[in-house]
Amino acid sequence: MKTLTIDQRVFKHQDTQTKIKISLFEDDNRVSLDNEADYQFKIKNSSGYLKSETLTIEDDRLVLTTDKFRDLIPDTYNFEVWVDENSIYPSENYGYFSITKNVNEVDGKTIPVITIEDFEKRFDDAIKNVKSDKNEIDNRLKLYSESLKNTDSVARQAHDIAYNADSRSIANSARIDNIVTPPESDSSTEVTDARVGATSLGGFKYDNLGNAIRGQINFLSEQLDLSKLTRTVTIVANESGKYISASGNVASSSGFSISREISLQAGETLYVQATGYLTNIAIVAKKENSSYVPLIKSIDSVNRKYSYQAMEDVTVVISYYEQNAHNAFIVSSLIDEIKIKSDKLASNLKIDWIHGNYISGRGNYTASESFKISKPIELQRGDVLNFTAKGYLTNVALIALLNPGKNTYTPVLVSEDSNQRQYSFEILQNGLYVISTAVDTEYNPIFVTKSKEENLADISMFSSIGVIGDSYASGELAFDGNYVDHYEISWGQILGRKNGIKVTNFSKGGLTTQTWLTNEHGLSLLNSSDICDLYILALGINDYSRGKEAYLGTTSDISTQSDTFYGNYSKIINAIKSKAPDSKIVISTIAYKSDLTDKYNDAIRKLATHFNIPVIDQQIEPFFSSDYYLNHMQGGHPTGPVYSGMAKAMQNLIEQSMSDNLSYFETFKK
Repeated sequence: MKTLTIDQRVFKHQDTQTKIKISLFEDDNRVSLDNEADYQFKIKNSSGYLKSETLTIEDDRLVLTTDKFRDLIPDTYNFEVWVDENSIYPSENYGYFSITKNVNEVDGKTIPVITIEDFEKRFDDAIKNVKSDKNEIDNRLKLYSESLKNTDSVARQAHDIAYNADSRSIANSARIDNIVTPPESDSSTEVTDARVGATSLGGFKYDNLGNAIRGQINFLSEQLDLSKLTRTVTIVANESGKYISASGNVASSSGFSISREISLQAGETLYVQATGYLTNIAIVAKKENSSYVPLIKSIDSVNRKYSYQAMEDVTVVISYYEQNAHNAFIVSSLIDEIKIKSDKLASNLKIDWIHGNYISGRGNYTASESFKISKPIELQRGDVLNFTAKGYLTNVALIALLNPGKNTYTPVLVSEDSNQRQYSFEILQNGLYVISTAVDTEYNPIFVTKSKEENLADISMFSSIGVIGDSYASGELAFDGNYVDHYEISWGQILGRKNGIKVTNFSKGGLTTQTWLTNEHGLSLLNSSDICDLYILALGINDYSRGKEAYLGTTSDISTQSDTFYGNYSKIINAIKSKAPDSKIVISTIAYKSDLTDKYNDAIRKLATHFNIPVIDQQIEPFFSSDYYLNHMQGGHPTGPVYSGMAKAMQNLIEQSMSDNLSYFETFKK
């Protein structure tokens, strides 16, 4: 895999003296630069390709001065390094840099300064004006009072008309308890005493105002039974091992199920809690004869809450992952505006909008008169943001996380088309978030609910943990082309010190599922060490980067123990089960996102299903897609602070797995 590092990503507009230095890496090894080669720095922004600049070489690093950017406006840009027009760095995604406004480009206002003497003079003048106004008011009141004594004056006539007006003309005409303004014969007490109903219409007099209010509430409760407005749906599998894909096809996958048919009436809203897989699952699909139309698609692989409001009478099915929580209920159209959620009611947020801008799907702050962006909203992990939005194709970050201090954004929910949709999005990281949507989006309240109770499981239940992995599990540092394992700062050891747990690293830089079986830090160390309470499997980075798709193999290799990713990983799991049959095991996916890693992560999930062990998915943990993680590497490896962040992230994932897989972990120490 080709990667690169850049020593400075942010600089001021019109700064032409800063040197940017870039290092290239291939498979974690620093690339020696060739003075005869042509190195080009190619730049793009959200609108597309912009230009290319030639890089020079200094101290075996590529160098470019910022005078080459004098024609670029303040913005965030992506770049690639091309070598001889046939080799491109990085292999995945892009590098980036940001140009920020200088002080001359920022509008400001000055605060006028006045002397103490000037302030005292202004204050004295204000007091005099107040006294003058008071005298004028007193004089006018005196004249009005005198005019009321004259029965022929206009003031007296207006006073008499108002005084003698029929009070019934301002009485309420449609009360919620069905009592209307009574006839004149019994209206006086109704108007003057809230305890009294209309006696001629069966009104009832309460002994005090408090009982009157409580009595009317009880009356309303009898007339409106809220329990009749919601109904629980029991999700029962109709077809196991299958799901409805995002394109509406019936697909096969172990662990997924399609529910029995559910009937919705026009106006009803179906609320579903379920787990999909990336954007590939139609969580809710409309049944049309023998085919399906996707209505709500999964937005990731997290256990989330989704909602769908039927515009017509319709029959739907739910696709869901069986091992995670799955439930549903239907809310009547009669309380559509109340917006009942499955946990609690929530008040609407007051949102201030900035028109003419949006966050692009790549995280760029982009100008467009057709869009608007909210001012930042502070949200906590576990909050569910409920809102309506409209993007454009896959180009708009409907929700983006503001990166403090950097004025950059990380997209967390990107539009999949140009349609207006309702979203219920679970927040996985504390922070400030913004919403981008088209200016013609229909108004709907924006509110926040809680997804579920805070995770109560704690990793300190385990006294000892074993980590099976590669360089990322070994605390490997890569400085100046030297790659050295520093186990003491590995995420496993940091996690252990934090929680008082003994952690053993069965890991070494460069290991694959194949070489782990023969390396002294792998199987032989496992067999000679004490049994651990929990084993965390975290291999795969070197497998996909070196073995590519050819090494992956198939599920049949699990039983044949073939020399493939499937086969060798199954050997490792069997070795742990043989060594420690009563211990618990979790297996981790790969954080990197690509077509190839998707295939390896799919294999990891299938291995987990085969061996009945939980999966911890690094791609759903915000840390692994954060700027802190992705852009603070050295030589393609984390630094000490990044390893410490990985410790927190892995603990979060493991503890969430303990909560989500209670039946598996409940047998610990059985």
